[in-house]
Amino acid sequence: MHPRAERTTAPYGSWESPISAAAVSAAGRTAEGLAVAGDGRLVWVETRPEEGGRAVLVKEPAEPGCKVRDVTPQGFAVRSLAQEYGGGAFAVHRDIVVFSNYTDQRLYKQRIGDNLPLPLTPDYAGSVVRYADGVFDPHFHHFVTIMEDHRHDSSNPITTIAAVRIGDRDVEEPTMLVSGSDFYAFPRVDPTKKRMAWIEWSNPNMSWDKSQLWVGYFNEKGSYDFLGEDDSSHKIICCYRENGKSYIGVLDHDLESFSKIDIPFSSVNNIVSGDGSFYIEGASASLPVSIAKVTLDEKKTMATDFSIVWSSSEDIAKYKSYFSLPEFVEFPTVIPGQNAYAYFYAPYNDIFQGGPTDEARGVLDLSVQYWTSRGWAFVDVNYGGSSGYGREFRERLLGQWGVVDVNDCCSCATFLIADLASLREGMHKFEAYYIDNLVGNKQAYFERSPINFVDKFSCPVILFQGLDDPVVSPDQATKIYKAIKDKGLPVALVEYEGEQHGFRKAENIKFTLEQEMVFFARLVGKFKVADDITPIKIENFD
Repeated sequence: MHPRAERTTAPYGSWESPISAAAVSAAGRTAEGLAVAGDGRLVWVETRPEEGGRAVLVKEPAEPGCKVRDVTPQGFAVRSLAQEYGGGAFAVHRDIVVFSNYTDQRLYKQRIGDNLPLPLTPDYAGSVVRYADGVFDPHFHHFVTIMEDHRHDSSNPITTIAAVRIGDRDVEEPTMLVSGSDFYAFPRVDPTKKRMAWIEWSNPNMSWDKSQLWVGYFNEKGSYDFLGEDDSSHKIICCYRENGKSYIGVLDHDLESFSKIDIPFSSVNNIVSGDGSFYIEGASASLPVSIAKVTLDEKKTMATDFSIVWSSSEDIAKYKSYFSLPEFVEFPTVIPGQNAYAYFYAPYNDIFQGGPTDEARGVLDLSVQYWTSRGWAFVDVNYGGSSGYGREFRERLLGQWGVVDVNDCCSCATFLIADLASLREGMHKFEAYYIDNLVGNKQAYFERSPINFVDKFSCPVILFQGLDDPVVSPDQATKIYKAIKDKGLPVALVEYEGEQHGFRKAENIKFTLEQEMVFFARLVGKFKVADDITPIKIENFD
């Protein structure tokens, strides 16, 4: 319960709040990938909106309470563009890091503490060869990585598992190790350095629908054969989600047991083990996205210490009296017997009260509190098709995209994709068949494309589009904007140079939040916001 005090009565949505759009963008740092260096300290990638979304490798300080140390020098950024979404942009072995550099997508080797990264892969010009999800293979002095080659066909790149020399010799062409499937992920070398496991799948499947786990043996030259057996066993730190909540535990193969570890996080994104401890990235309703170190007891069945190493918003505690806590909601859908889920955030502000006038995870997020502290309610819906509630729930969306999600969200417009047919034609390889699985046949494409039913458009719309977005192309936003404008409804389009699928730059995050709020206030709520925001021009309104 929040403490009650004498409050000012004002219209919902018009409340004053210290959680500004600038504060939200400043709290927009994220952690991407965790690894433990040779000295036992954690390294990870930190994205920085205030530096234009630059991704920097940082290292855990030697003493608790000290600032993290930058590993990546100026002029470099640690980010892969493989499969357009990227991920797995670095790996660490002892004091050596290999990373994918954002601007040229080449792999570089760097000794931690040295500001002179050395290229490992050729300069193909144009970022046409990309690498991700790599691991060290010290036995053969290789870096084993996913390699995505766009040189011959940018819309259908060739993906393989390749080996890159990590010695001090001249740059060499990568050596192909595994090929034949459309996609590969998670190449991992076992501790004996004799085998490697990986995941592979091919179109039209997505990895979560149908993929295969393979194991190959190294021969004396570092190449591979087929699956073999081994009776070795280990205790494994693992995570699973059930009914929208994350759980952590230790899986003991020998004893065939699982010991659940009690920690404050309700949402977990990443785990990496250390010596007698592990690091975990997560969040909860009262903790923003953070990295914590968890120390286990001797039997490795119980946590003896939990300490925050890094927080996406270090000064978030000063806004605590303005926080709205999420309420988990399960609600019936239009399909009898089927329920969906959401997190409801009621309006809350310590000094005001109301007057007359990608999976939602229910964690502390200033971009949500920005709204609720001003008197807005916020609903984050996990409609049918969302992860975290089992395969059957996720597969509700197959063949029903544009039906199940819209019905589940009711009056909430969650996705507005203009022309599904043209979106399908311009889709990158990773999701080339994804929409086919979600939508269905050609008739369904037509019926679920809002662009084909302009006569049914009835409400004002504001659009924000990254001009470098490879997933939803800018012409989609332009088509929606023109159709709504031609019908005479209020509409605005904001386009951002240099932004892709999801905005990374602090100034754009701030501008988007402010313009969203003032747009809703002017055209929906019909009230004046408390913040000093200059609204952009709204066609057919201003």
